[in-house]
Amino acid sequence: HVMAPHQSAVAYTGFGKDSIGDWVSLKVASEIGDPREVLRGRGAERIVLVGWTRDGLHLLVTRWTQSPPDSAAPTRSTTLWRVPVSGGAPISTGITMEALRDVSLHPDGRRIAFNAGFKLAEFWVLENLLAQ
Repeated sequence: HVMAPHQSAVAYTGFGKDSIGDWVSLKVASEIGDPREVLRGRGAERIVLVGWTRDGLHLLVTRWTQSPPDSAAPTRSTTLWRVPVSGGAPISTGITMEALRDVSLHPDGRRIAFNAGFKLAEFWVLENLLAQ
């Protein structure tokens, strides 16, 4: 669960299974009605909530497709996405790396820190990620 900046809303992910298969859902709940789904992944797609953008209009998530367990060379090319809270299609930030994970937003909303890769431990910091 991640609280929105400057407003009474919370974002969270939920998981489940239905007649079609496994799913993951990114939802936003506020004091105005029932929670709204803003993104859904199915099957091997994975979604991890990172946090809110500073303006509270988007959520940042990492998305990837899980390799089959019996894959000879499993890959996890992960992309950072911006998801509009008001609805609409997710927008890729263009940041894609092998095993992009542990993403942490700086409170100023302009920098993030994250891990990437499996065999090498690399720590990265990007500045002016969502510069306007």
